[in-house]
Amino acid sequence: RTEVFQLALSKIIEEGSSRPRHAIALKRRVLQHFASKTRVFELAGWSEFNLSFAIIGFEGCGTSSFAFNLRNAHPSIDVYRHPLFHNHDDGGLMEWVSQPYELPERSTIDRFSRWKDESARSPDKWPSPKHGRILHGIKWPHYAEKSLSMVRLHQIPRLRLLVIVRDPAAMLERKFLKNMARCKSRSPMFQIPELSTCLHVPCGRDCATRFQEKPWSQLKSYKIQLDDYKLSGYVESVEAQFGYQNVFLADQSHLCRGVEFFNRVASFLDVETFAATAQLAVVNRRHEAEVSVDELRDTFFPPQTHQRRQHDAALLTIRNDLGKEIAAFQRLFSNLPPFFPQSQWPPWLGVTEHKQKTTHTTPRWDAV
Repeated sequence: RTEVFQLALSKIIEEGSSRPRHAIALKRRVLQHFASKTRVFELAGWSEFNLSFAIIGFEGCGTSSFAFNLRNAHPSIDVYRHPLFHNHDDGGLMEWVSQPYELPERSTIDRFSRWKDESARSPDKWPSPKHGRILHGIKWPHYAEKSLSMVRLHQIPRLRLLVIVRDPAAMLERKFLKNMARCKSRSPMFQIPELSTCLHVPCGRDCATRFQEKPWSQLKSYKIQLDDYKLSGYVESVEAQFGYQNVFLADQSHLCRGVEFFNRVASFLDVETFAATAQLAVVNRRHEAEVSVDELRDTFFPPQTHQRRQHDAALLTIRNDLGKEIAAFQRLFSNLPPFFPQSQWPPWLGVTEHKQKTTHTTPRWDAV
C-alpha cells in the first residue's frame, strides 16, 4: 500500500511540475507530513458476513421478544446482540458498519466471526443436525426501511428475512399514548389531547426520549404522520428484491401461539423444531413507559365515557384511512411464508368470519 501511495503521489506532483528535483523534495515533505496521520483500512465484501437470517422489522411489533426466544430457546439458532444496546439487536450493523466507506472493514468481519465462534462454543448451543452448523442472525427493526442496508443484505448468499408487523392503527395509538404519558410525567398539569384532534393539527408536546433534556418550553407540538405507519411498501420491496420464498411474514399476535408459531419459524429456517417444553418470554416490556398501553388508554380515556367513545371513533377513522394499507397486507399474508390460513390472520386484516377462539398459556405480546 505504501508503494502504491508513493507512486500515485509521484505521478500527481511530477506531472504538474517542470522541476523534477523540486517535485521529489515536495513529495518527501508531503509523505513525512502525512505518515503519522494516515490510517490504512483493509476492506472486505458484504458477502463475507456469514449470516443465515436477519430480523428486519418493525419497531414496536415484538421483534425484541422474537429475537430473544430464537436465541435462548433453540440450540441451533443464535442472534447477534450488540453489547451497547439493551433491546436485543445489533444497533443497525449493516447501516453504520462501513461509514463512510462502501464496503465493511476487515476488522469488522473478524470481530463478527469471533462472536460466532464464541457462541458456537457456548454450552447451550450446538450445531443443527440438519446442516451441521449453528444458524447466525442479526436483528434491527429498522432494516426494512433502510434501502442502503437492504442492498448490503442482498449481497449475503442464501439470506432469509423475518418480518413482524402489527395493526398500523394500534402502532399509531401506542406511540401517541406513550408520548402523552411521558409528557404527563414531565408536567403533571399537562392536559392529554384527544386523538381525533391530533389527526388534523399538531397537538400537545413531542416528549420523545431524545428530547428529554430539552426544557419544557422548547418542546415542539406532537405531529401524527399517517404515512409513517404505512409499512406494506417496505415489505413489498423486500419481497421483490429477495424473492417471496425468502421472506417470512408474521403478525405480533402470532407470537402468542408459543411453540406452535416458533416451529413455523424453524421450518422456514430449515432447522429442527423447538422443544415442546421451550420456555418463551416477553422482553422489552412496557418500552419507554411505566405501564402498558391498555392501562394508559384506560387512564387517559376511561371506559364508558364520552372521551373513550371519541377515542375509539378516531381509531376507526384511522383504520378506514389505512384501507389500502390493510389490503396490501392481505395480499402479502397470502403470498409469503409461512402462508397462514385466513383463520389465523390477525383481526385487523378484516377477516373475522373465520376467527377461531383459542386459549393461550404463553405470555401476551399485544399489550406491551
